[in-house]
Amino acid sequence: MRAAHSLPLVLSGAAIVALLSGCGPGGGSTQEAASSAVSELKSAASSAASDVKSVASSAASDVKGAASGAASSAVSQAGDTARTRATEAICATVQDGQISAGDRAVLTSWALAAEQVGVPASITVPLKSIADSGNQIKDEDIQQLQDACAAEPTP
Repeated sequence: MRAAHSLPLVLSGAAIVALLSGCGPGGGSTQEAASSAVSELKSAASSAASDVKSVASSAASDVKGAASGAASSAVSQAGDTARTRATEAICATVQDGQISAGDRAVLTSWALAAEQVGVPASITVPLKSIADSGNQIKDEDIQQLQDACAAEPTP
């Protein structure tokens, strides 16, 4: 930003220096002074443009980095939320220790998704065993799942 603001001053200063160097005793013609002024202006403009490009590139890089960081944070937060919600739903279903046919259907559907959203193995292992057991759910699988749920931190 500083380079963009200083561009008019650089150009004006270069023109004044070039014009003044061509005036006065032994200074040469007005045409030479004008030519020199144009040359100085071109050089100053090129330098200022380079500075502006550098500042713009740096700003673009900063914005890209901030956007990438925000996106990464959002993805991480979404994953944490999915994991928490899945764990809560699974644990609520086995809280009373009684698993009905409807509860078993719910747990079976969670068994397919729980591992994918990062639910800990301490929960997914007994959950899969319950889902695979058909109508003969083992009490130890229910107890193991309840124990794993009790060990999970509450949000």
